[in-house]
Order: sequence, then structure tokens, then C-alpha cells
Amino acid sequence: DRLVMPKGELLDLNSTWSGVHSLEEGLTSDDGQTHPTLAFEQALDMVFGFVNKNTIIVGHGLENDLNALRLIHEKVVDTAIHYPKFNSYRKRSLKDLAAMYLKREIQHGEHDSSEDAIAAIDIVKVNIG
Repeated sequence: DRLVMPKGELLDLNSTWSGVHSLEEGLTSDDGQTHPTLAFEQALDMVFGFVNKNTIIVGHGLENDLNALRLIHEKVVDTAIHYPKFNSYRKRSLKDLAAMYLKREIQHGEHDSSEDAIAAIDIVKVNIG
């Protein structure tokens, strides 16, 4: 996890869902190490250290992440799109998909991006295995 200073005006950190309360303080990891907030270009450099045109990106609601990164990528598995909807107006949440396919409860407390990423990958693995 790393915090990134977004391009443009920041209106709301949406702390309830993001778990982010301040960009100025950086991010303290579970091991106690503090990572400063990155400039947008620094974040892109980090992403491109892991992602290339052959990488398959797996996640939930990835259109938001890809839009924020201003990234177009052709190999994406988005569990928000690939799995059944509650109805024609609303996609299933990652929390509901994890309960349904993994019998796992996730998303207690503040946002944990690694928990969400692992759940999305595990849901895909259950359905291709």
C-alpha cells in the first residue's frame, strides 16, 4: 500500500471506505515503517514496475482504479463485472462475493487493500479451477 497525491483538486478522502485520513502523514505499514505520499508520476513508475502489456490485472471495481491511474489495459478480470448481479441495477459487492464463493468474511473495520486483492484473486481461482 502507498498513498498517492491525486492529480487535480481533492474533494474528499472518503475515509470510511479508503481508510485514508491524511495525505500529509504518508502511510505506516503493518511493520511500523512510514512511507511518504507519492507524486502521481512516482506511483505510475511503481505500477509499471509490476505491470506490462502481458500482465493480467485482477480486482474488484477496477474501472475506478484504472481511471484514477489514467490507464487503459486489455487484460483485466474484474469480479464486479464477471460475477452475478443482485439485479440489473446493482453489482455484487466484493464482501458478498467473498461470502458466497469463499465462505469468508472480509472488510471488517477500515479498508484493507491487500485483503480485497487476495479475495478477488481467490474468487477468480474458485471459478476457473
